[in-house]
Amino acid sequence: ETMRTMDGHYVKSKGERDIDDIFYENRIVHCYEKKVPITSDEPAVVADWFIPVTDSRHGVYVEYWGRNDEEYLKNKARKQKQYKSHNIPLIEIEKDDVLDKHGLTDRILTELNTLAEKYYGVKDFVK
Repeated sequence: ETMRTMDGHYVKSKGERDIDDIFYENRIVHCYEKKVPITSDEPAVVADWFIPVTDSRHGVYVEYWGRNDEEYLKNKARKQKQYKSHNIPLIEIEKDDVLDKHGLTDRILTELNTLAEKYYGVKDFVK
């Protein structure tokens, strides 16, 4: 079932809608379902979101782990391994994290600032 976000994106779940709306409400430029630029023989990784920090190729990826069936968990493990092995900045959001929107908003903003500074030297990326 697709749902429409505040900024007009169509996403696949209520959790994704809530997260996308957090980005919009905090004026965070974001791209939904962006391919991660990994060159390897492994299957491609498509992130739930990409947030550009310095340009359209350098930013932070966001994954929302909204399910826990066996196939999904296998894919989650594969994606996590690729992010880690290629040292790609990632924010991970679990299914229950969206239940506390205020807490999740604070965590997203904090992690974005931390990763923007760590990977790209950008201080105070979001206010």
